[in-house]
Amino acid sequence: MQIDIPGYKIVSTLGQGGMATVYLAIQTCFEREVALKVMSPHLCTDATFGERFLREARIVSRLMHPNIVTVYDVGIHEGLYYLSMEYLPGHDLKHKRFELNLAQSLNVVKDIARALDYAGRKGYVHRDVKPENIMLLDEDHRAVLMDFGIARPSDVASGMTQTGTAIGTPHYMSPEQAKGLSVDSRADLYSLGVVLFVLLAGHVPFDADSAVVVGIKHVSEAIPRLPDHLQVFQPIIDRVMAKDPEERYQTGSELIADLDSITSTQILAAMRAEDSVLDVPGSDELSPTMINPPPMLTGEQIVIHPNTALADAPPTIESYSEPVSTAPDADDLAAESLAQPHSSFSISEEERAEHHHYTEVEPAAQSSSWVGFVFLLLIIGGVFYFRSDLRLYWQDYAKPALGFESEAPAGDGAESSIALSSAATSPAIQEQSLVPAPQGNPTEPRMSSSVPDLLQQAQEMRAQLTSNPDLAADLAIIYRAAMVGTDPVQQAGGREGLEELQHFYAASIIGELDANDLDTARAYADAARSVFDEPERNLALLDALGRLAQRDSVVNRLQQAQQYLRDGELDEPAGANALDIYRAVLTEDPANSEARAGILAVAQRFGQLAQDEAKRGATTKALALLDKGLALAPSDAGLLQQQAQLREVQQERRAREQTLLRKAESQHMAGRVLQPSGDNAYETYREILDGDSSNQAALAGLASIEQTLVNNIQGLIERHRLLDAQSAIASARERFPRSQTLLALKVRAEQLLEQNQPTISHLIISNREITDIQQAQTETVAADRVIYIGFEYQNFKEGTSVLQAVLYDGARSLQLAQVPVIVSGSQGIQYFRIEQPVSGFSEGGYQVDLMLDNQTLKTTRFSIKK
Repeated sequence: MQIDIPGYKIVSTLGQGGMATVYLAIQTCFEREVALKVMSPHLCTDATFGERFLREARIVSRLMHPNIVTVYDVGIHEGLYYLSMEYLPGHDLKHKRFELNLAQSLNVVKDIARALDYAGRKGYVHRDVKPENIMLLDEDHRAVLMDFGIARPSDVASGMTQTGTAIGTPHYMSPEQAKGLSVDSRADLYSLGVVLFVLLAGHVPFDADSAVVVGIKHVSEAIPRLPDHLQVFQPIIDRVMAKDPEERYQTGSELIADLDSITSTQILAAMRAEDSVLDVPGSDELSPTMINPPPMLTGEQIVIHPNTALADAPPTIESYSEPVSTAPDADDLAAESLAQPHSSFSISEEERAEHHHYTEVEPAAQSSSWVGFVFLLLIIGGVFYFRSDLRLYWQDYAKPALGFESEAPAGDGAESSIALSSAATSPAIQEQSLVPAPQGNPTEPRMSSSVPDLLQQAQEMRAQLTSNPDLAADLAIIYRAAMVGTDPVQQAGGREGLEELQHFYAASIIGELDANDLDTARAYADAARSVFDEPERNLALLDALGRLAQRDSVVNRLQQAQQYLRDGELDEPAGANALDIYRAVLTEDPANSEARAGILAVAQRFGQLAQDEAKRGATTKALALLDKGLALAPSDAGLLQQQAQLREVQQERRAREQTLLRKAESQHMAGRVLQPSGDNAYETYREILDGDSSNQAALAGLASIEQTLVNNIQGLIERHRLLDAQSAIASARERFPRSQTLLALKVRAEQLLEQNQPTISHLIISNREITDIQQAQTETVAADRVIYIGFEYQNFKEGTSVLQAVLYDGARSLQLAQVPVIVSGSQGIQYFRIEQPVSGFSEGGYQVDLMLDNQTLKTTRFSIKK
């Protein structure tokens, strides 16, 4: 289907699912790359989806945080709902987690905790935190939360069986979500806790053959235990995954604080303990025998086949997507694995894989271990050969020094070949298993006695490392080559060289941090990660990377504080304001100049707000804001001067206010509450409040006036002076429109007026004088020139009242007569007549109205027939 969204140029498809397709697009007005998410057309059939999608997407667009994907635009075009988001090149955690070590995994969790902390304090809930919705950026390795709060259809397939009762992914769903209850930000923290468990243990905590059973386990089963070497994390898992939200971390910052309390030494010890359980016998943290691939390798891979001819045949590129193993029986094992059906309803075999995977080397396979040695030599040759400035070095020094020789012809019977990845220096290549070759095979390469010459050359390169850091990757290859041999001296030289490289990177990172050059420090960190599969295994490098991560965290938080400052969120809400962030940064780094400057900026903003309040006459409020500013910057000359001026104004105003308060009290005592205009208590109190809206004495005075008015109105109602009460209520409500007491009196007076209105209950029309008001009214009246009328009345005022009797034709188009009728007393019976002495009454319909004070009390229709 051709997609054409105005304002966007589709470049390519980034991904596709059941609900949406995501495109890489160019937003033409800004000429920037965006991720354009276009929802599936079938969602438009849901009457509520469109409104919910647009509303929630616009809300999410207000979330500005370095760990939350930014939403640029949202809309609908030709029935298709779309969302324009920040384009972030990277990979989701579901596929990337196998490449992360423990320290990196913890950084991911802390990044997402920061995102949830920010969103939670603003009242937003994600509802679907899981590895697929966490993106790890290629550029700075930052973790970003995706698909935040976007509306989902009511029949989400990944929810529980009861339609619409649970939104989320069952394996990462909180107990309250599983039960279909309302959720808050603590449900997101539970889901993040499940992510943490998966990163630590390598599998989800609860699994079953159906979504319902998984949900039940989240609600009822005990939290699983971590392996012994990860027990330092068990208290965190227990709290973040507590069944009761009240027992969990209440904010993301609380989770981060507990994660930060685990020292780098503890983290490294856990990593080493894990290796001691799963590592190949004899391997160590610097050995290239350690591997950590995902269980299903795809793309261009490096394949070493035993019994491969090693003549000077050129290396070839082989691209494929089948499982790969260096063990002799790997093909059979892979086939067997692929043949097994999935036992879980949603978890793939990749998801079931352990967090670390190691390939064991069987004793029977060691007869072919020389292949690994040759393979490493080819890596060295490939690196040096394809670097134009090092080609001569490879030919003149490295190749003859290593004694690379092979006499065996390829032969027609050779069924295998050596396939090299085009990225020969990638960490995946550096991690392949390298085992010393057995002696005595004339077809295998030999380590000559000139290897020390290569190490000597490496020392010369090491001397240039400071001025040319790019040499580090080449040095690492040489040092690893030395470690493969059988000479303990050469092995020690390789090991020392690798350790020296790690310290070089650690010192370089810390040096750039001390120089406040974050970009260069990040470049050194990226280089260290590319050279060493797990740079955090070296304590010095771990410390350096930790400092860099902390500095990056500080930078991100300072950016967030700047945003809070721009938004006016200076010291509230708690935990989500500029001042809290600046103080937190200074707790970690007391000398941080940007945080110190930020606190001074907050103080200045308090001064600006105080100035605005002072212009409105709110002196007391302005001084309270200045007190906040001066608490942060006690010696700020501008704030102190502003405070002195306001206090002087306040003293003058207070003296004037005391005079006005005495005047208002006198007016109130004299009964001049609302009248006369210009000399009453209400206006005097209002004058005080116009200058100081928080003046408690004036506010109390107004409350006293309101009570006086209420008392007066209640007296009028009790004396049945309802019209007077209505007038007093209207006047009082003009001054106190929010008074519930006055509103209640208004309703009561109206009810009483309705019950006590003058009424005419019975009216009779006849052609002769009426003697009995209770006689029945006939349909027609046989009148000639006079009609007789009688009526019964109630609730009239004492004394006399004058009604008007008006006679109309049946269509009320012509007034025929008007007669005054005088009644006495509040109730009684009255008779009168209407005459047409000349023309008389003609046949037809008529209507008579009885009116009091221009209000119609009774209307009666009748007909005259001769």
